[in-house]
Amino acid sequence: MTTEGFDLKVIVSPNTALYFIQVEWIATISSKSGIYILTLQDDSNNANFKKLSTNFYTERPITYTLNYPRAMTNPGATIGITGFRMNSNNARISLNVSSIEANKLKVTAMTWYDTALYYFGATILVYEKDCIQWAVETLCLDMVIEL
Repeated sequence: MTTEGFDLKVIVSPNTALYFIQVEWIATISSKSGIYILTLQDDSNNANFKKLSTNFYTERPITYTLNYPRAMTNPGATIGITGFRMNSNNARISLNVSSIEANKLKVTAMTWYDTALYYFGATILVYEKDCIQWAVETLCLDMVIEL
């Protein structure tokens, strides 16, 4: 990655059919823009996380608290799942920003029914709402995908 752009390499496991890839990105200097990007990853090595793989047929939420580097007066956030590993063909997972304060937010992960979750990754975009006043420009991405 450079100030001019980046290269993206997609690696697909053997015997996997890949039908669609969508890429969205944001480039920012966090200290100037009021935008921060946080990552969250957890897996079954964490005792609290194991709750997401047991007690089938009930909702199983767990909550994470994340801090960001600067207090904000009017914070907003959005979250995206960046990866997961599950046991089910009919998998159910929900990741939501459940509360947001001046310098921290809470993310709730939940599975239900017969889903056993073994890993998830998420990216959270935290921003000062008052700074996001400009229109967002859509750019075309020239991609080389090696399969």
